[in-house]
Amino acid sequence: MLKEGVLAEARAVLERKPEPTWPGLKAHGAPELFRHFRGELELGEARRIAIDHTRQYARRQMTWFRHQMAPDLVEDPRSNQVLGRTEKFLDKMRV
Repeated sequence: MLKEGVLAEARAVLERKPEPTWPGLKAHGAPELFRHFRGELELGEARRIAIDHTRQYARRQMTWFRHQMAPDLVEDPRSNQVLGRTEKFLDKMRV
């Protein structure tokens, strides 16, 4: 995103002096870039922190999704029941 111009976009947002409660200010990487613009972080450090925070968020999402899936929705492809349904489907295709 840095190569694609996110620095200019983030700087433009910060220059508008948005309300601190605006949700867009919490977007992944935005707080770190704002800290960089204020001189609190080097760009490389802001980048590293943003990557770490994004990775942590992705892990939390994966954990949440794993706990949402009902076990009966996941089928073991080696089970005879799945194999039987697959064979029936293929038999219908041959007709």
